[in-house]
Amino acid sequence: MELEEIVIKYKQLEERLKALLIEREKSILLKNEIENVKKCLEEIKNGNKIKYISIGADTFIEIESFKNDYVIINVGSNILKKFKIEDAINFLENEKNEIDKYIEFLNQLQVETEKDLKVLAEEIKKVKNLKG
Repeated sequence: MELEEIVIKYKQLEERLKALLIEREKSILLKNEIENVKKCLEEIKNGNKIKYISIGADTFIEIESFKNDYVIINVGSNILKKFKIEDAINFLENEKNEIDKYIEFLNQLQVETEKDLKVLAEEIKKVKNLKG
């Protein structure tokens, strides 16, 4: 392979790695958000009084009391579904588990991409030594 081709491939892999890291960070944030919602729902399920509910981005609304025994969750594609509290907790736990699997997949892709980058860096070094 020509030096230009190797450098182009290297830069493409660097961009892929950046995208993987961003996607992993977003997934970790979503997982943490799900954990926080689950904790809140478990408090409600256990009969504890909740004074504030997070609406995201470290923003809360004050509530007097929670009178419903259900919550509404976006289950994907902007489809909203009503869940009983216990079912919502289970649904969120399953979502968290899926995110954990996805994060592990992203971690594997990161390791593979970093290995590929290392190989290409060695190739670039060899080609430069041959030319120079």
